[in-house]
Amino acid sequence: MYSKVKNNEHIETFIATKEMNVGDFLLLYVGNQKSEISSGGYAIERITTKVFILKDSLDDYCNNRRTIRALIYKTSFNKPIIDKSICNQIFNQFRSVHRVRELLKLEIVKSF
Repeated sequence: MYSKVKNNEHIETFIATKEMNVGDFLLLYVGNQKSEISSGGYAIERITTKVFILKDSLDDYCNNRRTIRALIYKTSFNKPIIDKSICNQIFNQFRSVHRVRELLKLEIVKSF
């Protein structure tokens, strides 16, 4: 699923919002793109940089956009580490970057 990610502790770029801060957690959610891949959270990352505009990286989706870098703490390539039903309780929508509800974020962090 992730062509660049080989293991935990990989650092990856992501599109950012103005509100993102160093130390915030991200959850990589994979939706129903293929019937053989279950929907759910496949990776938990922690932001390692302030928001910046990525320049001169033409091959990166984030090029010339607000960007952060995040360290992958835990990932799975085979099945979700956070089930779709739990993700549905955490997020209101799945189409863009958004914050995790604070109380549920604490539960996620405690479980890892």
